[in-house]
Amino acid sequence: SLPSKNNRPATEKQLAQRQKLALVSKFLKRARAIIDQFYGSPEYQKARINNATSYHIQESLLNEGGGFHINYKRVLLTLGELIGVQQATVSMGEGNGVLFSWADNSDYGQAKPHDKMLAIVYEESSNSFEYSMQGLREDSSFLMPLPTEWSGKIVQCWISFVSEKGTHWSTSWYLGELMVG
Repeated sequence: SLPSKNNRPATEKQLAQRQKLALVSKFLKRARAIIDQFYGSPEYQKARINNATSYHIQESLLNEGGGFHINYKRVLLTLGELIGVQQATVSMGEGNGVLFSWADNSDYGQAKPHDKMLAIVYEESSNSFEYSMQGLREDSSFLMPLPTEWSGKIVQCWISFVSEKGTHWSTSWYLGELMVG
């Protein structure tokens, strides 16, 4: 049965919660392919996207200037138990490429040289993500080309690792923002 229609105006708390949900949903919608594969493990009756949405509403929003904004430092696009990145940096490479660099920490815990490096880049004005799993943990660096239309725009960058067979992954690590081009 459907709930009865309510004609009462929403409270300030309800409006704030709706704004948070809309902002997080819009942001995560474009990262759905990553989240559906690499965000924790699905709990009984709860999809990975729902777990990610719940986390981000509670932990990754800032209330500034009367509105909510994503705090990219608190964003987790992957959530796992594989050993993550060490000494990672991000910088502009040649062309519109982003250069991801990290220390090879193979053979610590479950980390292996052939773990796939997952590079994730987000451009806010287009609400678009680009990601790649071309590099390996042992490579220690990877140049990720970005769309030419992102030139002159600020992007947010994360890194994660996925085991060779894709059965384990690390929690994503925020590397910061860059101006493309």
